[in-house]
Amino acid sequence: MRESEYKNFLYLDSDVYIQASLNSIWQELQENILLYDINEGLNIPSYLAMLEQTRKFTPDKKFITRYGGEFVAANRENAGKFISEARKIFNAIKDSGQVVTGGDEVIIAMTADKLKNLIRNAGSYIFRFWTGSFRLVSNCYKSNPVAILHMPSEKTRGLIKIYDKYIKKNKLPANKRVWKICKLSGSIKLVIFLLLCKIRDFLRFALH
Repeated sequence: MRESEYKNFLYLDSDVYIQASLNSIWQELQENILLYDINEGLNIPSYLAMLEQTRKFTPDKKFITRYGGEFVAANRENAGKFISEARKIFNAIKDSGQVVTGGDEVIIAMTADKLKNLIRNAGSYIFRFWTGSFRLVSNCYKSNPVAILHMPSEKTRGLIKIYDKYIKKNKLPANKRVWKICKLSGSIKLVIFLLLCKIRDFLRFALH
């Protein structure tokens, strides 16, 4: 950041597909730091595990919001504030000797809690789609569409296929084609995939 002259910064994981303009994000960064609230609550084991690790450093808070590590956006001034606070938290964790297994998401959550007046949920712009045997897919890829599709399960297939098409044709496929390639929308391949998952799960249950 110090070596660039950019006014705004957006950090993304590599397993994302940008399907629309980011202009609305740049506008929001005039006021807000955008983080992606992944909507985990006390019924989710990974959220409970995070709370167990953060309570030593946030003793006055029972519950803090967990944000995904795949999206962090801020203007230059706010990015500096975020990095400074995150560094303090990282050093506190290091000095305590505590092993933190949640990685960057634990530090992001505690940093955001300190800077909560600057934080706004980026869920209007990004969604985390799970498209493997564990399936969690919203239709926000096309209805009130988000600009960024985060698809961790497509690292080894869908996103590579999209890249190959780009290299061959020097252009990206249409969004509707991307949705099918990454198993977001209906296709024969998606139906077959989901059927095979159900058969596998049935066999696992039957054998136990």
